[in-house]
Amino acid sequence: MMPRWEIVDLDAGAEDVAAARTVLAPDELARAARFLREEDRRRFAMARSALRRTLAREMGADPRAIAFRYGPNGKPSLEGNELRFNLSHAGGRALIAWTDGGEIGVDIENVRPVRFGEKIARRYFSDDERRAFGGISDARWNETFFRCWTRKEAFIKAIGDGLSYPLRSFDVPMGVRVADGSIRADGARRWRLDSIDAGPGFVAAIVTEREGSRGSS
Repeated sequence: MMPRWEIVDLDAGAEDVAAARTVLAPDELARAARFLREEDRRRFAMARSALRRTLAREMGADPRAIAFRYGPNGKPSLEGNELRFNLSHAGGRALIAWTDGGEIGVDIENVRPVRFGEKIARRYFSDDERRAFGGISDARWNETFFRCWTRKEAFIKAIGDGLSYPLRSFDVPMGVRVADGSIRADGARRWRLDSIDAGPGFVAAIVTEREGSRGSS
């Protein structure tokens, strides 16, 4: 089943930000306050508020009543509900995705110059992924880098292991547009990859657990 998803603009006026903060839990308000820049505090509040409102709509609940629990590496899930979801935000834009069954992970990035990009690619991208960089122009290099990075990040968020999972140990499809692609990890193809049109200057990906694959290795 294709996950449902939405893109959210996080750059809002003061009234919208104040309204967003009214639905957040104390721990979310505390997390927002720890950001050094006011812009980052506003964007965090808008992203978490959008997540709460989306889940509340799906569940028929009050956004303020949503209760989260967190896995060992910080992946959130719902108390008392099997709906799976994930959130990512970057550069004033957020991606929220959800599904009724199986794990899910997302990532969105704004395309920008990458300091030490080639060194990062050598360290974290697989041999097959790095070969996809061969022959591309400098103008397309950053987009290719973030295309790969978002797909790998979405995968490790789906499995809930965070960056403790070795990024070079699996391959992601590297095409510009991917619908229902497969990710090979630990010898299995249990994960579906979809690239998302997040608008000019952004790349995004959603990884979901394939139906019937739970318990496979």
